[in-house]
Amino acid sequence: MDSKSEDNKDNKKEKYVCNFCSKELNTKAGLIQHQKTVKKCLKLQGKNEEDGLSECPNCKKKVSIRSYKRHKKSCDLKKESSSKIKKSSKEKDKEINELKESVEKYKKELEEKKNINDNLKLELMKCINIIEEEERKNKKLKNMYVELYISYILRYRSEINKENGIDDTEDNNIYIRDTDSKDEN
Repeated sequence: MDSKSEDNKDNKKEKYVCNFCSKELNTKAGLIQHQKTVKKCLKLQGKNEEDGLSECPNCKKKVSIRSYKRHKKSCDLKKESSSKIKKSSKEKDKEINELKESVEKYKKELEEKKNINDNLKLELMKCINIIEEEERKNKKLKNMYVELYISYILRYRSEINKENGIDDTEDNNIYIRDTDSKDEN
């Protein structure tokens, strides 16, 4: 029995040797894969290195058949996240542009309101100047009326005093000098 079990062990450990590069492999599938994908072996076969490679449709990178599925899965995830980022980036760019437009709109509105405010200030200053000028005119008129009234009263008083024989020229002159000095101030 011992000899049979040793023969079985030897059969199980059968090695597969590559005809091109003499590498020993444990399985027939491993040998086939080796001959299709290993660059050194492909050169020895007279094949182009790219013959044993598959091109990824996402990134156009050439990868071995053995690692193609893993690469494609990884590349698909990258592409998906990249498209989400691009989409997100486009949405953010759109939002930024909308905000810029809003800012420009508000700047224009602010400028218009500033201009209106400036115009109102000018109009207010004109009104204040007109009011001040009218106040000066009114003050002059008031003073003129007061002077007229006083001169009328003085004349009237002077006539009454003359009729009664009273000399009031000195009193009238004092009053006239007082009103002259008030006007100078």
